[in-house]
Amino acid sequence: MTKKHKKNEVCLSIYADSKNSDLLIRVVDNESLKVIKVISENDLLDIKDEINEIVNKLMIPP
Repeated sequence: MTKKHKKNEVCLSIYADSKNSDLLIRVVDNESLKVIKVISENDLLDIKDEINEIVNKLMIPP
């Protein structure tokens, strides 16, 4: 018997916070329409190196 796994799809929206003019990324679950996480521009800068490391590990050399 094969189980079908449901894909979890999310929507990313980028918007500016009018209070402090930061760019924010909102991650929303497409099915429930609930906000999963809000990521600030500073948060992205903090994790940029970590993301690059992961991407480099996943890339297969030619």
